[in-house]
Amino acid sequence: EEWIEQLHRVAQLEHRNVCRIIGFSLANSRRLVVFEASETSAGLDELLLLPSASDHNRGGRVQRMDFNWDARLKIALAAAQGLAFLHQSSPFQV
Repeated sequence: EEWIEQLHRVAQLEHRNVCRIIGFSLANSRRLVVFEASETSAGLDELLLLPSASDHNRGGRVQRMDFNWDARLKIALAAAQGLAFLHQSSPFQV
């Protein structure tokens, strides 16, 4: 299937703003893709998951309520760089 072939190709790509695919499943017409967690110091996980003074604790979980404009810009630029790589710079166009 074309979806599986494309996942195999995308799984071979490496870019700091693209999560690596480590597995996938196609069962009963349901598609599941498993991505590797980001460990880079400037990754999206850091911007989204680190607690800050504006976080609120609900039910034992820390939830980010808002981002300052600097953080929003960093997220947008990282996403744009990852998408540009996938659609323009990778060995094949996704």
